[in-house]
Amino acid sequence: MAESIIMLEEMPNIGDILATRFRAAGIETPQELKRYGACLAFEKALLSYPDACVNMLFALEGRDSKHTLASVIVVYKKRTPPIL
Repeated sequence: MAESIIMLEEMPNIGDILATRFRAAGIETPQELKRYGACLAFEKALLSYPDACVNMLFALEGRDSKHTLASVIVVYKKRTPPIL
């Protein structure tokens, strides 16, 4: 992530709506978002927006332009235990 990015909306895959949701969850800056990481940021957002869907998580995981949606899903499946 480039240091010149100072607002959440300027990050790849993070638009106005996601930025608003992250701020409501207490995540104000790109640095905070990076520090939390995708999974924890998603969990925090779920506390404020229980209707948040997995697409938010995928947007977070894919905010680095080197990642494709397919690679994000593969990584997520490896880290996440199956839901029974």
